Amino acid sequence: MNGIRQLFDEYFTKYFGRPKTYEDLDKVYDIIKDDIGYAQIKDLREQLGMSLEQFMSIFRDYILQHYELISGGKEGFVQRGVLYGIIRRKR
Repeated sequence: MNGIRQLFDEYFTKYFGRPKTYEDLDKVYDIIKDDIGYAQIKDLREQLGMSLEQFMSIFRDYILQHYELISGGKEGFVQRGVLYGIIRRKR
């Protein structure tokens, strides 16, 4: 049974890539942020090669805890009718 599990894990890793981590998000953020530390969620998601649904299911809570939300952008969090699609790391 363990051999089958390992085979499936290897297959899915080759096909889908390794699962993305919080460290991956932070590294991409450091690369694409502008001079004042702003990064668009859409750009982060695209650089990680994820759909919006995948991105939000993995990183939503992490972003809310470790980043400030800024209104604007093309995709992101909607709170009280406002789209927050830009983030900046909390100090």
